[in-house]
Amino acid sequence: MKSRMMKILVVDDNDDDRILVQEAISSSQEPFEMMTARDGIEAMDLLRIPGNGYATALPDIILLDVRMPRKDGLEVLQELRADPVLRTIPVLMLTSLSDAAWIEEGFLLGTNGYLTKPVSSAPLMEAILTVRSELRSDTPTNGFSESRPIVILMAEDSEDDGILMKEALDASQLPHVTYAVRDGEEAIAFLKHHGRFRDAPRPDIAILDLRMPRRDGIEVIRALHQDPVLKKIRSIIVSGNTPRGWIEKEWVCCADAFLNKPVSAFALHETITSLLGTEKE
Repeated sequence: MKSRMMKILVVDDNDDDRILVQEAISSSQEPFEMMTARDGIEAMDLLRIPGNGYATALPDIILLDVRMPRKDGLEVLQELRADPVLRTIPVLMLTSLSDAAWIEEGFLLGTNGYLTKPVSSAPLMEAILTVRSELRSDTPTNGFSESRPIVILMAEDSEDDGILMKEALDASQLPHVTYAVRDGEEAIAFLKHHGRFRDAPRPDIAILDLRMPRRDGIEVIRALHQDPVLKKIRSIIVSGNTPRGWIEKEWVCCADAFLNKPVSAFALHETITSLLGTEKE
């Protein structure tokens, strides 16, 4: 049976950026149907009809610009997540490198991920295909596959270190989608689908800063090991200027790998492919 064509709503007030996203999707040769809106109000008007009804053809995924006039992306995301019907639609935010605070707020509101503008075809399709695979499977599987990007949870309280890690992951040439949280408490909430992370995907691998407020990386890994499902998630501890003896004492029995900051793209590629290439008991 032929699968239904996936519908994508692209919301961006910049005509050039909107066209670039459409071209990136079209160049992938994947069968997608595209809808467009120029701002948040127009997007919500497409999704809802007067009288508390909804459009007959809702999108399967929304690509949502963060900064827009009249109603910005965060306002739209908040409205979507509060709606009993629209809350289940996956949303990928489109941002610029200067939008770090907006990105953080987006994750708290329930975005499924973010992409940096200008958007190129490869990372865009990786993110879309990841969402599509999750829509088609209630139990995403761990492991590296060329056809399914790696889902990564990154817990880092330093904004600068988080940006460096994101750049290293992008340079590693691994197909991936990364979700970022600010500390160990948020990491555990993400993993256990608590609060605003109720729709979060299960990651294949968790990259955890060793020293974080509220709960550190070791505490997060211990929480993983206590859960019969989450204990299969691979974990990498990252740290800078930590005495080796302390590292060996604290992490060797629980983390799957340790990397020193700043982490290189090569080290990430080698470590992640090695960890996901074997089954974890």
